Amino acid sequence: MKARVLVAAFAIGACSSAGNGANSPQSVPAANVDDTVRISLGKVASTRDGGLTLIFVRKVAESRCAVNVVCVWQGDAAVRLRAESSTGAVEATIHTTLDPKSYEAGGYRISLLDVQPYPGASDSTRTPSVVVRVIRGD
Repeated sequence: MKARVLVAAFAIGACSSAGNGANSPQSVPAANVDDTVRISLGKVASTRDGGLTLIFVRKVAESRCAVNVVCVWQGDAAVRLRAESSTGAVEATIHTTLDPKSYEAGGYRISLLDVQPYPGASDSTRTPSVVVRVIRGD
């Protein structure tokens, strides 16, 4: 009987110590982030993990082909974004078609997916917004 109690106590102790190590903050890997963020001109948005704040500073260029028009080239839109993280702030111009289409800031890659409204669209007078993809991986 004593042997069974000792074996049971040993097994419980082994399980609880393994569980504590696995749940300690040091052993949990940093989460990868893959966000799609929409930001209106002059506004601020943050990633889900709160590690990066983005500001749509201004629309720099717009040469995309208007809606319902056939063009030889699809054109390009360029915007100025400011990214702020714990490591500092980085401001850059990125494009929909031309390079650079993305930039790095605070361990994140920021890529421009879309600029809205599209030229010639029925809502083309509304405040511009951008859709950006933010990726952080370890």
